Amino acid sequence: DRDYRLSTSDGSCESHRQHRIINDSNDSSCFRMDTNGFSVLCIAEHSLPAGYEDRISEALHFIFARPVVWCRLITNNRQTRIENIRTPPPLNFSYKMSRPLSISSFDHRAMTWRLFESYVSHISRESGGNFSRALPAIVWNASEGSIGPVGIWGLSICVATEAVASLISHEGSSDSADYISQLMPYIESHMQSFPPKNMSDKDRVIGSLNAVRQPRLQDRIRHLITGGVIEESHLKSWKKIRHKSAHGAELLGSRKEDIAMQEIIDHIGAVIVLLYTIIFHIIDYKEQYTDYSAIGWPTKSVRALSSPAAEPGTS
Repeated sequence: DRDYRLSTSDGSCESHRQHRIINDSNDSSCFRMDTNGFSVLCIAEHSLPAGYEDRISEALHFIFARPVVWCRLITNNRQTRIENIRTPPPLNFSYKMSRPLSISSFDHRAMTWRLFESYVSHISRESGGNFSRALPAIVWNASEGSIGPVGIWGLSICVATEAVASLISHEGSSDSADYISQLMPYIESHMQSFPPKNMSDKDRVIGSLNAVRQPRLQDRIRHLITGGVIEESHLKSWKKIRHKSAHGAELLGSRKEDIAMQEIIDHIGAVIVLLYTIIFHIIDYKEQYTDYSAIGWPTKSVRALSSPAAEPGTS
């Protein structure tokens, strides 16, 4: 069994979670991580995978929406004790990223550790592939982007949502690629009859067609929208922020078409929920979360997919 215990310095957030691992080694081992404000103890009857402390840090980063970096690492393996000490990074209080589940009661704290378990189990189970490294990297980029101005924050959340959606396979992607491949020679031959004035125009046309080969965010999550897992309004918020930010337009300004600050914050809250909902789907978490798109940020239950048989896999 792996045994997790985490507490803040004031003891306000304590929990104890376990789950079983499979390992062929007969070694028993444990490690302790001391961070700025946290102590983590991990115990296993068998040897822990190499670098497992990184998986713990990544899972803590996800549930707290802040980087968690150890400054003191103690590893015990049989009779061997290794202690690593490094200078802790300075605390940064500029992060605006919201937690997937806001800790406001004892029940919420217990649920947070169920979320922690789902996340760390997933990234540990897939530790040998690119998929596992992609998800923590996306979470990291999303929280780092929240340090900047609201426009940068909004764009970074939208890009992170696109990135995490790309981890969901799209059933129609091969058909779309085949169609574009068949269409390409026709368009190129047609362009020979109507040659562009310069090569940049041709490159723009070809580049646009190449972009069509890749399924869009809405294509990848369409089954989650029709299945009732994701709200259509959250996708609309993503479009509102993403398209305006990506083309160099200021989200907040003096023009009539610019978005008011409160509306920007509301859209970002909806996109955060969209991002987390896709992650919940990937890690198979089906319990509670905080809805930042609703007034008062209520706690809600993750919606079940109404047609699981039609659900695409993850890549």
